[in-house]
Amino acid sequence: MHLGDKKCSVHDEPLEYYCWEESVCVCVSCCLAGEHRGHRVELLSEASEKKKETLRKVVEKLRPEREETERVAQRLQERRREVAEKAAGETERVTALFRDIREQLEALEKRLLSDISSQKQELSLPLTDLIHLLEIKKDELSRKIRHIEELCNMADPLTVLQERESHGAADNEGGREREDSIFSFFTAFLPRGKNTQMNRDRLQERHYIRVLVVGDLYVDLISETLLTGLAAIVTEGKERWIYGQEATDLLLDINTAHNLVSVSGDRKSASFSLTELHYPQSPERFQNYPQTLSSRSFPSGRHYWEVEVSESGGWWVGVAYPSIERRGGQSWIGDNNKSWCLRRWNNRYSVGHDRKGTNLPH
Repeated sequence: MHLGDKKCSVHDEPLEYYCWEESVCVCVSCCLAGEHRGHRVELLSEASEKKKETLRKVVEKLRPEREETERVAQRLQERRREVAEKAAGETERVTALFRDIREQLEALEKRLLSDISSQKQELSLPLTDLIHLLEIKKDELSRKIRHIEELCNMADPLTVLQERESHGAADNEGGREREDSIFSFFTAFLPRGKNTQMNRDRLQERHYIRVLVVGDLYVDLISETLLTGLAAIVTEGKERWIYGQEATDLLLDINTAHNLVSVSGDRKSASFSLTELHYPQSPERFQNYPQTLSSRSFPSGRHYWEVEVSESGGWWVGVAYPSIERRGGQSWIGDNNKSWCLRRWNNRYSVGHDRKGTNLPH
């Protein structure tokens, strides 16, 4: 329903005016004789235009605030995205690090268990042979004891005396052979690095024989292997966490090399050439500055590698997006927002990115 069709609830007349003091629509009678007499009133159309003008000014003031709010929201969304990406990257790093640690621990465990198993087998074989020899010797001793006891129970002196002489000769000959066998086994059984000098008198000592038979694993060697392996895992994990994953098999891409850059045959080194090399034309080749890219790239993550540089002259080493310009003033590494570099020039070191450099003390 149009406002002009509405009527005053008091006078039942059309609402044609607007009272600014009460902020209500009124009729003619309200303005002339009613409760709005003497108030500042205005025709609805005129009052409406004035209010629209006021609202337009409000809108003009709200627009910049809305735009600023939108910019802040966009920055916060970008920040949230960066936090999410960084968290995902750190999660990937931690997962990869612990996966690598577990693999190294499993490899170390297998190595130690294999060493222990080998030592066990190495020690068990001579022990088994020694036990067999000693069992034979024990049986022979038992037989001799029974025979001697039988002699002791004999009443005929001549039989006893004759038996003792033959028994003594056989005993000396057979016993010496068995002692030689036991001696050779004990000598072979001694742990590596220990003095193997022994004599038959010591072999007769029960305590010494007991110690040799028990034997021992090379516990010190096992402990050393374990501690050395654990230390290596911790050191490698620490370096990987600080510097990232080591980048291996980095080769220079000769298709990107400037015509004044000489790339070695193995594509692992580059140097400045005093004469142009006239490489084949390639859209990937740098045109203005003597530099080259590697053939390997990293989509994400943290990586490190070692570079041998000249102690004289100048050099630039860094990283760049594959989309770095190949020609023009901004194709120089470190002079654009797509590359970062560490450089040496005039015996001064600095880092550069997007045409901004920072000198480094040395």
